[in-house]
Amino acid sequence: MGRLAGSASAEIAAPMSVVYATVSDIAGYLAWQPSLDTATVLESDRWGRQALVRIEMTRGGTRISSELRFSYERDAWVRCAETRENSPACGGSRECVGGVVLATYAIDLDLGRIAGLMLGRRLGARLSGRFIDPMPLRLRQHVHALRGSAPRGSTGTS
Repeated sequence: MGRLAGSASAEIAAPMSVVYATVSDIAGYLAWQPSLDTATVLESDRWGRQALVRIEMTRGGTRISSELRFSYERDAWVRCAETRENSPACGGSRECVGGVVLATYAIDLDLGRIAGLMLGRRLGARLSGRFIDPMPLRLRQHVHALRGSAPRGSTGTS
């Protein structure tokens, strides 16, 4: 089977509580993920967190809709899985020294055999550079804009 997998990280000079509040507000992703057109909360869990969210985006003139189920570990990570396929995507954070959070966005999508063969390594790297690598950087920019502070350095992808 073909896979699109990778991760990217960025250091964010903000308290863990602020970073976690931003990544756990799924409907709020519209403010820092320009590829999203809408994010509609369909279901909340017993703690009021967004558990099932329909996201929509437009790619090449085609409207793409996906329902994502989210799970949480307070001040640690937010995970999601596409409900129609087993296509998990995870984002995690951990606090570093001096109030800096290392936020990591990771994705592992099973594209199926045919799509995987068509994708190839070269296109996979381009997709990673477009859809995976910028995510923690956008999160950092958004958090810093909310706090009115200047961004700091980032770490690379893995």
